[in-house]
Amino acid sequence: MLNALQWDTLETRRKAARLSMFHKIHHGQTAIPAGKFLQPVTRLSRHNHSESYKLKTSNKDCHKFSFFPQTIKDWNNLPQSIVTIHDNKQFKSATTAHLSKQQKD
Repeated sequence: MLNALQWDTLETRRKAARLSMFHKIHHGQTAIPAGKFLQPVTRLSRHNHSESYKLKTSNKDCHKFSFFPQTIKDWNNLPQSIVTIHDNKQFKSATTAHLSKQQKD
């Protein structure tokens, strides 16, 4: 039915919404202070882009599956071309397209 209606899965829509909120936090468009929760990667490798953040590890599921750890992991896996988009609407549409493509592959 999702294919017939050309809808994305709920998982994809939720991930796009989390990444959109993270994008707003990253660009200071919310009242959530990025510096309090996010620590940029100081050493770049071939696996991360210039806007990557350190992922704080946790043994507790209540932290591991909360907003920041889950979204930082997804953010760091986005391509550089999407992460550098400044407009939130363009970012969300590019992210949704990227996640939809990954879902189909």
